[in-house]
Amino acid sequence: MPSIVLVTGANGQLGQELQNIAAKYPQYRFHFVARRDIDLSDTAAVESFFHHTPFDALIHCAAYTQVDKAESESELAYRINGEASAAIARACARRAAPLLYVSTDYVFDGTHGSANEPFSVCNPLNVYGSSKRTGELAVLENNPCTLVVRTSWVYSVFGNNFVKSMLRLGKERPALHIVSDQISAPTYAADLAVALLQLLEKKALYEQGNIVHFSNAGVASWYDFADEIMRQSGIPCPVNPIKSSEFPTAATRPLFSLLSLDSLRKDFGIHPTHWKDALIRCLEILKTTNN
Repeated sequence: MPSIVLVTGANGQLGQELQNIAAKYPQYRFHFVARRDIDLSDTAAVESFFHHTPFDALIHCAAYTQVDKAESESELAYRINGEASAAIARACARRAAPLLYVSTDYVFDGTHGSANEPFSVCNPLNVYGSSKRTGELAVLENNPCTLVVRTSWVYSVFGNNFVKSMLRLGKERPALHIVSDQISAPTYAADLAVALLQLLEKKALYEQGNIVHFSNAGVASWYDFADEIMRQSGIPCPVNPIKSSEFPTAATRPLFSLLSLDSLRKDFGIHPTHWKDALIRCLEILKTTNN
C-alpha cells in the first residue's frame, strides 16, 4: 500500500507544484491540505486536525510569508510559523513520521560574506525570518525525524511572484528600478518540489534531525533576476539598478543570504540546475498557460 504523504499549503506555489507532479510518484498517496481545511493560526484546531488525519510522512509548505506585513502582525506570524509548526511536529512524533519543514534564507542576517551553510549562525533581521527560525527550532525539537529545507526567492507558474510581477510591469512601464544590493539565488518551485520528494527518500540522513539548503545554482541580485526575465521574455523594458536604501520597506532584508548547496550535492546527491536555465523552463510554460 502506498505511503500517505500529507502536504500543507496546497494552494501555495510549492503546494501546487507538488500536486502537478504527484502522479509521477505512485509509491505515495498524497493528501493535500489547504487553508480552508485547517486554520494554522488556531493551535488547538491544528492539533485536533493532525491527530485525526492519517499520514506516514508530512511536507510542511504552509507558512505566514508576507514579509513586510509580518512587522505589524508579529503575533500571527509567530503563531503560524512557530506554534503551529511545533504542533505539527508533535503530531509527526506520535506517528514516528518524517517531517520536511520548508524554511527561508531570511533566517540569516546577510553579513556572513560567503554562502551560508546549513549550520551557519542564524540572526534574522525581520519578524518573518525570526518566526521561521522559531519554527525551525520547534520542529527539530519536537520530532526526531525532521529535515529543515531552507530555500530562497521562490517563484512558479502558479500564484503571485516576482517573475509574474516583472512580466506585467515590464509591459506596463517605460523602465524598472530594482534593488541590486540584495544577493541570493532564485528558486523555481517546480525544482524544489522534485527535490523535496527526493529528500523524503533519504530518511537515513535526517532520522536524528538535519538541515539542508535548496535553491537553483548560481547567484543573483533582484536586479540580475529582473534583467534576465526581461531578456529571456523579449520585453524591451530597461532595468536600472538601485540600492535598498532607495526602496525602503517595512521589513529589513539581508543583503547577502545566498545558501550554500555543498551539503545538498555531497551528502544528499542532489544537483540543482542553474537559475537561468530554470527560468527558461518556467517562462516557456507561462507562455502557454493562464496561471
